[in-house]
Amino acid sequence: MSIFKPLTLIPLMLTSLMMPSHGQIPEQLEGPIEIRKVNGGRLAWRFLGDRGDGAQNLGLWIAEETETVRGVVFSLHNGTEAYLEDLHAFCRQENFALYAALIRWADFELVLPDQLAKLSGALGHPEIPNVPWAVIGGSRNVGALLNFTRLDAHRDQRILCMLFNGGPGPGLNLGDTPVRGQTLPDAEIFAGIPMLTVNGAKDPYTDHMKWQTDVYPRIRARNFSAAVAADWNAGHARQRADVLYFPFILEAYNHRVPKDHDFRDGPVTLKPFRFEDGWMTEPIDWDNPATGEMKPAADGPDTVWLPSREFGELWNRFHLQGQSEEEIIAMWYSDGIPFWREAKRPADVAGYPENIVGLPPAARATLEKLGSTPPPTEAELRELRDQLRQAVESPFKDRRDAAKTLLERHTDSLSVVSH
Repeated sequence: MSIFKPLTLIPLMLTSLMMPSHGQIPEQLEGPIEIRKVNGGRLAWRFLGDRGDGAQNLGLWIAEETETVRGVVFSLHNGTEAYLEDLHAFCRQENFALYAALIRWADFELVLPDQLAKLSGALGHPEIPNVPWAVIGGSRNVGALLNFTRLDAHRDQRILCMLFNGGPGPGLNLGDTPVRGQTLPDAEIFAGIPMLTVNGAKDPYTDHMKWQTDVYPRIRARNFSAAVAADWNAGHARQRADVLYFPFILEAYNHRVPKDHDFRDGPVTLKPFRFEDGWMTEPIDWDNPATGEMKPAADGPDTVWLPSREFGELWNRFHLQGQSEEEIIAMWYSDGIPFWREAKRPADVAGYPENIVGLPPAARATLEKLGSTPPPTEAELRELRDQLRQAVESPFKDRRDAAKTLLERHTDSLSVVSH
């Protein structure tokens, strides 16, 4: 049966979500913000100087047709996640922005919002620092995002929901004692934040189905608003998780954000999504799950928390063998099949090597002049060739691969350069 209980709406908070004074934000070696045209949108991109470990990168993508952004999908893995077309499709459909970064230093709870404000300003969207984030993390970034949330002074306004895959342990402190210098235990910090973990059944890092059968019941017993699913044919990588991620984001948004709130007017304190606001499955036998009998019905051992009955129907279909992703997502989006075909196009990071390689502005301008009239001068071509050769020696694999691709692609143009 349903265990829905109404919650009182928390009043709007119209103060700025910007971080405390700039003096509290660690000083960064900031590269220039580049604006790139990518997949029918604009991408603001920059490198940051890390503390001795090389460059960090960040990207913020917004569809051209999006006038006002109402949410952010934040992927903590690498700035190149901002090129992922599955996430573009969702953001385009729902007027979200896509923010991606690789940040592994201390104080990232200050750095990430600060850089988002700078990138969004460059794109002409000053409302973005006020909108809530649906955060995505895989593997060790599960723990990083949980710690980000613990440290974020504005988590009640910023963290909409949390989407995970491949994290080896619970990540959450299941006791009643605060950890990592916090004043509150995790049971209070994460009480109103819905979480969804979609782990691959063949993932060796989570010991295959051990996470669903052993780790999740311990989380479930503490009444976190946490759901779990098994992607039967997946390993450590995120494969079919979007089928559940996208509807889960919308469930969280519709429950937590006041209808028609305009984030150009400021942020809002998010309504908690409590355990008691969700639904429970029947007890599940994960060894024989494809029975179609996992109905939102009862609380108790071996059950899974879900945000709604409608999501439960989607969740059931996800676990049945022989169900295509298009059939599943069509349960949620009436135009699900064309939407999903756009979403599942292969990520085309390799198709934008000129955006990845990190050329200086003069060399980038020369690259863009190749094949045009008048052609670049020999001196300009030499400088471009030398910059690409330097990038081939970069400590960062994505830059090395991009440089090699460009050198191969433009062999004829660059061969005219004298040594």
